[in-house]
Amino acid sequence: MVQRLATKLKARFRLTEAERQAFLSLLSDHEELREAARVRVLENGEEEVCLESGRCGSVTLTFRRENGEYVCDGTCDVRDPNVARALGRAIAMFRADARMHRIYPSSVVTYEYERGAVKRIVERTGGSTRLIYERKEESGRLQRLFRDTTVERKIGDVMRRIDALLDQRNATPDRHARRAIDDRLRRLVEELFRLEA
Repeated sequence: MVQRLATKLKARFRLTEAERQAFLSLLSDHEELREAARVRVLENGEEEVCLESGRCGSVTLTFRRENGEYVCDGTCDVRDPNVARALGRAIAMFRADARMHRIYPSSVVTYEYERGAVKRIVERTGGSTRLIYERKEESGRLQRLFRDTTVERKIGDVMRRIDALLDQRNATPDRHARRAIDDRLRRLVEELFRLEA
């Protein structure tokens, strides 16, 4: 298996007070980290969360208070895969937006996260780029289809025309005129079945 050299991370976390406590607990309880996540309050009121595994130094994330939430727009280089895994779990659990570049000897694999879910995975090797995964926006497409009432309007129009022709047929005593109306009704019923399918 190819050894990962480093991970470059750019992430945006928005946490409530309860989520912040859960975030610190998740990182502190991670079995592969040497120490619990340390929190240091800075003079301007911001907080630094320091993660240390003992193998490759530490990673520091700075949080600021914004509208009652703790916000971190962090960028860091992570050399320890255990710290990278812990941060990956935090991204998923706390629905962060992030970009994680996993650096290998001959390639870079970029993971893009949107609200904690992987949106796209791209591999760059030398001068070439290969899309490995891209999440399709099926829910948006399905919602647009659900809201599209064009077919329902056409069905309603055809049904009104059928009702009008049936009223006309019932009021017409002439057999020849009735046959012509029946032909038009047949075509409209076929169109109605096609629309409803």
